[in-house]
Formats: sequence, C-alpha cells, structure tokens
Amino acid sequence: MGNSTFVPTKTQLKVLQNRGVIINDRNYAQRILREIGYKELIENYKTPFLDNNQKNIKFINETRIEEIIALYEFDRMLRLLTLDYISVIECKLKALVAYQFSKKYGEFNSLLPGNFDDNKSDEIINNLIEHISNSFCRLQPLKSHYCKKRFLDSSASIWECIKSLTIGELSKFFSNMKQGDRVKVSKMFKLGIDEDRLSNYLVFICHVRNLCAHNYCLY
Repeated sequence: MGNSTFVPTKTQLKVLQNRGVIINDRNYAQRILREIGYKELIENYKTPFLDNNQKNIKFINETRIEEIIALYEFDRMLRLLTLDYISVIECKLKALVAYQFSKKYGEFNSLLPGNFDDNKSDEIINNLIEHISNSFCRLQPLKSHYCKKRFLDSSASIWECIKSLTIGELSKFFSNMKQGDRVKVSKMFKLGIDEDRLSNYLVFICHVRNLCAHNYCLY
C-alpha cells in the first residue's frame, strides 16, 4: 500500500483479503489496525507469511490475520524481555563505573578532564563532562538551577551523576575512561571479555535498546 494518501481501515482489510489473508472478525481486525497501524503490523510482520512463488504480494493459503497479530505480540513480549535484561546490565555497569571512579578519584569532584582518557581530545572530554552535567539536571527540571550549581561546586557525587545517564551516555562515558579503569571495570563485570570488546558490546546493546524502546521489529 502506498503512503501518499490516507487509507481507511475498511480499505486496508480489503487489500489484505485480496492478497489472501483470512479475516473472520472484521470489527476486531479493524480495531487492531487502528490501534497498532497497518505498517507497524502488516509491513513489519508479513514476511514469514508471504507466498514467495507469487510475483505480486500474496500470502500463503489459509493465512489468518490472527497469526500475523500473534507474531506481533510475540515480538512485543521479546522486546519487553530484552529491555528487562538490558536494564540489569545498565544497573550493574553504572555501579561498577561509579565504584571504580570513586575509588580512584574520590566520590566528589572526580569528573575532571584529567581523570579521563589522555588520548582523547580536550574537546571530546569537555563535551562529555558538559553532557553529564546536562543529564544530571535533566531528571530534575524544576531544580535545574540548583542541580547545575551542585554539579559545578562538586557537591554532586559520582554515584548521582552516573545514575542520571542513559545507557547510551553510559557507553560513551565508559569508552572515554582511562584504559586502566576500563580494564578494571571489565574484570569486575565478569563476562570474560576485555575492555574493548565490552565497549563494542555496549554500542550494540544501545542499538538494541533503541529498537525495543521505539517498537521496531526485533525477532
């Protein structure tokens, strides 16, 4: 179906039926298409049900719309389960990063350029610290001025600052730590991988997390 014009759900059902999809309960099917969306449901989950021997888009004989909906629901549950495990990884990494930073540089006034990777440019590190500051204040918008003051006068602990980061921001923080600190965090994580591989894993995890959070097809 083209995206240039509005297509009502009744017409969407006719298109599906013409392509071989069995629809017994039209009211139910219309409601699902309105609540989920044709593209979200059909375009993303039609592939396993297509008849590849047909030149035009045709579904395998006896394909019911409930089967496509079931695949969508399976993927929705898979996304939720994946997000749950990602949150466990995020929580553990935040704790380990904050532990290592506070142990080596102190709980307060530790977010200084000299405590990060010497091989990174001053611009990259300064931008990172500024980003951490913004993240710390972002979670408390009604107290943003007070939060900014706490960050600047170093009364905000490294634990508070790390807790405020998204997993994407945490990934950037980890990749800009000194190598020795990244090595220690990687060992404490006990995955049996080195610091560079952990950095790569975090980039991938961030990508998967975004797919899940924004309801993209995951299965």
